[in-house]
Amino acid sequence: MHNLKDIVSSSESFVEGLKKNGQLHKNYKSYTSLDKAMEVLLTGYIYLNNGATWNDTEDSSNMKERGTYGMCFSYSTRENVAMWMLYSENRGKNGAALNLYPSIIKEISNASIIEIGKINPKKNKFEKVDDLDRRKGEFEIFMTDVVYVDPCKDNKSRITIYDESIIVDNKILNNDQIFTKNYAWSYEKECRIVVKPRVNIQDESCSIIRIKLSQKSIAKLNEDRIIRSPIYKGKVSYGRDSDLVGKVNWDL
Repeated sequence: MHNLKDIVSSSESFVEGLKKNGQLHKNYKSYTSLDKAMEVLLTGYIYLNNGATWNDTEDSSNMKERGTYGMCFSYSTRENVAMWMLYSENRGKNGAALNLYPSIIKEISNASIIEIGKINPKKNKFEKVDDLDRRKGEFEIFMTDVVYVDPCKDNKSRITIYDESIIVDNKILNNDQIFTKNYAWSYEKECRIVVKPRVNIQDESCSIIRIKLSQKSIAKLNEDRIIRSPIYKGKVSYGRDSDLVGKVNWDL
């Protein structure tokens, strides 16, 4: 893992450092519902979206303005109570975290074909509009770490990541491949898979990208990689218990 101070000499070096570090984590936790976590195992698909429904309004606007799609993960080595409360279904009562292996993240980052489409509201299912081919230069895809920013004076900002903090000139952050969030979100320890289409998408309602995992990757995912919320109340017992079972309780 490259230290923060070693990768901020320029905007370009920062981009490359964030991408390289994004591939080096041991954990890639997606806090979601148990149904959605199991759907990945059963169908082999993961989904990215354009940020329209994200709770960070600045981040959401930046994703849409850049024409990018993303799937977010926490690289924290430990579970996070706030993440359970915010992102797992029904404030954790039906929640789970799917923890992808680094090899699966690498496979996704190397995807050659992706599907772009939208959700049919009546069927609540993905409808493909088109295939995009990386070999034809139709999209770019990469994993990157998210940077947490606290604005300072004189066009400078304090940035925090990897439990490090440093003040930089804002021009370092002026790159459409650097994704920033307010420091208030730093507990997330977020990295994300990002897709940037390089072709004109005719249907503006296309808000979802779908990527198929290999059978080898699906086979690697098992009960140990799905963690049930510490206050899980659902009927399905697949997965393993959270490390926080019996240690926390909330009812929001």
